[in-house]
Amino acid sequence: MAIKIRDQLVASAVLNENGLAENVKLLGSVSANGYRYTSGAIQRGAPLYADVPVYINHSNGNRKYEDRIGTVKTARATSEGIYGAVQFNTSHPLYSQLKSDFESKTPMIGFSHYASVAMEDEDVTDIIEVYSVDVVTEPATTKTFSEQTQEGQDMKEQKELLEQIQQLTEKYEDAVASRVKVAEQLGKLEEERDALIEKLESLEAEKAEQERTEAFAKLIEGKQISDEMRETLDELHADGHVQHVESLVSNLPDVQEQDTAEPEGQKPQSKRPGSTGTSYEQFLKKNNLTKE
Repeated sequence: MAIKIRDQLVASAVLNENGLAENVKLLGSVSANGYRYTSGAIQRGAPLYADVPVYINHSNGNRKYEDRIGTVKTARATSEGIYGAVQFNTSHPLYSQLKSDFESKTPMIGFSHYASVAMEDEDVTDIIEVYSVDVVTEPATTKTFSEQTQEGQDMKEQKELLEQIQQLTEKYEDAVASRVKVAEQLGKLEEERDALIEKLESLEAEKAEQERTEAFAKLIEGKQISDEMRETLDELHADGHVQHVESLVSNLPDVQEQDTAEPEGQKPQSKRPGSTGTSYEQFLKKNNLTKE
């Protein structure tokens, strides 16, 4: 029919009464000025054309609502390029003109895609994204393709930047994962350290208490002292009143100084060592040791 994509006529295209144009050529494999789309670019790029909007003419800015005349419905890759079906809006003001050009096979009317592509020398190696497929005049002119080529070069640089960003993102995510793992390991090490510190402090406390107990036992060794007084002095000693306890213990008589046994039948009297006749309770009161 009359649709010409770049420099190739599409003789087998069919436009039905519902505005569906089938078997139209959306992209040729070779442009008029020698740029080539690789088979890989065509194969990988074909699915990107499905559901892409079709506008009247290219635009350097935002597309206008009234410029949209159709939508690419399907697209497939072939050895000659990308073919597909386009559903035109039959209510569009320019549809009658488009239909007339289609039926009369008007030359130099065709499709030109607006897309991001990656290039190596004069080969298009990848179609990155398809923004629209536009109905234009002279789609294969050098000027038109040059504008698209520059856009493609810009998109190639954009793709490279996106790849670098992706690589940096992956490295960042790996670093975050490593940091999380290190943080977990540090947390476990801190728990183990705290447990060891607690155990060490417990051992040191036990050792200190053992040493204190031994010191207290040595302090009262050979002294005449009741169990109750021993308990009281031991508590004071444990509370840190060491000098006070040492002063009190110094007033206690040695074991060999204790009085002879009380006469039979006479209740023994608790005495403060060194002061005959002074009760144990008086001794505690005098030295501020009275218990509640």
